[in-house]
Amino acid sequence: MKMLLTFWKNELLRASKINQLRYADTKQRRKTGILYVVICIIVVGMLVFFVHKMSGIFSFAWTVDDIINSLIVPVVFACLAINIVISIFWGGGLLLSDVNADAQLALPVRLSSLIVSKLFILYVFLVFLDMILLFPADVLFGITAGTGIVFYLISIGNLLFFPIVPCLLGAIIGTEIYRILRSTSVLIARLKTILTVLFLFAFIVFMFLKFPEISKGTIHFSSKAATLYIAASRYVKSFLYHNVLSLAAYWGIILLASCLLLHGLMVSYQNWYCMSKGQKEKSMDISSNMFIKYSMISTLATRERRRYFSTPAYFTNTSMGFMLATVFVMIVVMANEKIAPYINLFSNYFQIAPAATDILYIFASTILISLSNTTYASISIEGKHMEVLNTFPISAKDVFKAKMQFYLSLSIPIILVLNTIMALILRFPWYITLLGYIMPLSFTSFLGVAGYILNLIFPNFEWDNVTHIIKQSFPAIMSAVIGTFASCGTAYLLLKHFANILLFGSFMACLVIFFAVCMMLFWLKKYGKNIYPN
Repeated sequence: MKMLLTFWKNELLRASKINQLRYADTKQRRKTGILYVVICIIVVGMLVFFVHKMSGIFSFAWTVDDIINSLIVPVVFACLAINIVISIFWGGGLLLSDVNADAQLALPVRLSSLIVSKLFILYVFLVFLDMILLFPADVLFGITAGTGIVFYLISIGNLLFFPIVPCLLGAIIGTEIYRILRSTSVLIARLKTILTVLFLFAFIVFMFLKFPEISKGTIHFSSKAATLYIAASRYVKSFLYHNVLSLAAYWGIILLASCLLLHGLMVSYQNWYCMSKGQKEKSMDISSNMFIKYSMISTLATRERRRYFSTPAYFTNTSMGFMLATVFVMIVVMANEKIAPYINLFSNYFQIAPAATDILYIFASTILISLSNTTYASISIEGKHMEVLNTFPISAKDVFKAKMQFYLSLSIPIILVLNTIMALILRFPWYITLLGYIMPLSFTSFLGVAGYILNLIFPNFEWDNVTHIIKQSFPAIMSAVIGTFASCGTAYLLLKHFANILLFGSFMACLVIFFAVCMMLFWLKKYGKNIYPN
């Protein structure tokens, strides 16, 4: 137990970055302090907003049955789902991505203690989240039912153990997914990318088609789901009134499921460790294609393409805009009656001429396509291979051309196909069709160059997980902000101030973007070659 507490202390120090505040240099301490301030401001703001919303809920006249059926049971199901999803994405890489696995496994410590210590921060976060979501509902129930202080103490104890099973279950699922994603097999790499794309595409289609029905309450659930909900309501009611059998079942299920899941997690970790250490280097297949001579740019672009489609995290996070635009065009083609009311609503609100209403379709596709960008992480993703790349006679200009060529080779075919389909189905005039090609291409070029410049100025090669530079790095955040402001901001300004000359204003906006791209290219030509070697 003493060793487990030591591990928990180390995990808290690592997650809280206390040692950086105590021992790092002044610059690093300043960054950590700013990070603390930003996190505190966000947390306080969210808590104030949550308390404001909860005050409105507490002001209603509730009955005990209404609280259970309409508040506690839905929140319990929501917390279970949220805990499992967070554990899958957070807990999946906690075990298998640890670079100090050899040193820790050499210690005279049980494997269960190591796993529990690594999941400790995740568990604390889930407890904090469940307390915020579930405890106010318990307080409302206690006030309505007139319970005493013992009820709140037991509720806190139950909530402390509520996330254990979802945390372990999500960690097992995430660990298996992470092990598949880290597989070095070429076939598995291609299959997992295809399956990920199909899953995300199906989810996006579902959200576009079914989410309006869910928000309006017109979607119907099956009789089995209704029966499960009724049974859950009855159990929660007996549980809240501290029925001995209900409490015993709750604690027994948690204890038994926790032991089984922890054992399964230990077995999964042991199998992965043995396989990773027992793998032998495979001989490389030699084919005649390896001896074909390619140009420098084509070789680098091919290298980018292979890395892009063999890294699911890189592919899925940077192709979301392309998938959303594809789904948007599919709905326009197959069910335009779902999109047309929103287009007419915007047209009437901004008082757009009927002849220019079709331009709103171009704005929508441009905004969605602008969500995809690969260049903001294209330099950092080189990682430790950047030093090897610098040893070759490859200039900064060649690297930029290859990365931009790959990005444009992704976006240009998608833009041409989607706009052609929309133009044929909706029968755009030739000038709107032309705008449908020019506007997405101009914004795509702008965001590609801007993302490359951001990554050139703020590279990060010391990463252990590629997800960090794709989702959490400064270039990733700024690229998303610039893309949103550039596309959405331009559309809003045109609709707000140039509604009467929307077509002309749209072409002028494309011209402004073109000049911005030229300015950035000039800056890269003048200063990029000096920044790149550093």
